[in-house]
Amino acid sequence: SNERGWWSVREDDKTRYIYQSKTDEIIHAYPMIITGDEFWEDYNIYISFAPEINTHQSGIVFRYQNDRCYYFLGVEGNNAVLKMVKHATGFHKPYEEILSETDYQWQPCNYLSAAIKVKGCHIHAQLNDTIILEATDSTYRKGKIGLTANVPARFNAVQVTTTKANKKKYNSARAAFN
Repeated sequence: SNERGWWSVREDDKTRYIYQSKTDEIIHAYPMIITGDEFWEDYNIYISFAPEINTHQSGIVFRYQNDRCYYFLGVEGNNAVLKMVKHATGFHKPYEEILSETDYQWQPCNYLSAAIKVKGCHIHAQLNDTIILEATDSTYRKGKIGLTANVPARFNAVQVTTTKANKKKYNSARAAFN
């Protein structure tokens, strides 16, 4: 395997996954891989991910503006966390506002299933169908999605869906911008 970069695509037992291979002790910088469109507004994300260590953070970024402005759902130590990140309060000090969190005992290397629904300023997130985190926040109304982890982690089964009406709204916004 190529260990020069952070991210790679791997395969085990005919299951492909995206792998983040390194542990980053620098907590102010989060390795990310981003996809989607800045005009995505109301959508649902379904994903499985398996952090190999239960320190630092691993999960999904959504309504992503840039690497300093986004929402995050995932695990951080033994907590399930939904937070908003907006720029920084100082050098290497990201501004992070916890929107919802709860204790969550999970096992490293086991896949966690995440489901996120964003509609307007409402965020509804679930981990393994047992943990529900909800928030109302209007900081970001649209944006891309991504994967992030400060520890070795596997990500697979990424799916993003929306309604026909939302797709039509997106197509109009995208066409007006082009």
